[in-house]
This record gives sequence, C-alpha cells and structure tokens, in this order.
Amino acid sequence: MLPSAEAYRAALREEITRLCQEVTGVGKVTVLVNLSEGYSYVYARDTDGDCVSVGSGSGREAVLERVLPPSVSGIGIVCDGGDNPDVKARLTALVSAALGIGTNKIYITS
Repeated sequence: MLPSAEAYRAALREEITRLCQEVTGVGKVTVLVNLSEGYSYVYARDTDGDCVSVGSGSGREAVLERVLPPSVSGIGIVCDGGDNPDVKARLTALVSAALGIGTNKIYITS
C-alpha cells in the first residue's frame, strides 16, 4: 500500500530538514515541499503500444509496470544562516542533488 501524497510530502520534508541541519552554518530549519501531482501509474504496453492486460471478460486488468512517486515542483527553506551566500549555495546544491531537481526549484532564505 502506497502512502498518501500528503504522507509522502511530510516524509520528504522531514528528510530534507534533517539533511539541511547537518550542513555547517545552518541553524533552525523549516522546509516546505510542493508536489506537482499525485502518484503516476505506468502500465505495460505491447509492441504496438496497446495496454497489456490479464484475465478474461469483466475480470480483465491492465498490467501495472511501476508506480512513480509524486514529483517535487518546489522546495522552500527558511533557516538560520540562509542569508549567507556560501551556506545558500551548499544547501541549494545538496537539495538539488538529493531530490534530482533543478536549482531553480529551490528557494532559501533566513
């Protein structure tokens, strides 16, 4: 069973908060995580691009290949030290690498 999108957002927020607190020069941290959508479901397709299904009659079901988590559309971080350009650069690079998002989706302030 997948966690709700809100539970996923909360887990990300906690993880990013803990990560940021480990950076030298960062004090108290508050993190906001914005998700662009819910979970995405990818279904198996045959060589013609048609959805693969199993079963027969009304019991036919599409074959689920994988479930993608909600994508992060933005991160806001307010922290002690967030006005220091060096701290801001390190946090931006860290969060970008950790979440695989562009630095333009991260805002940091004190």
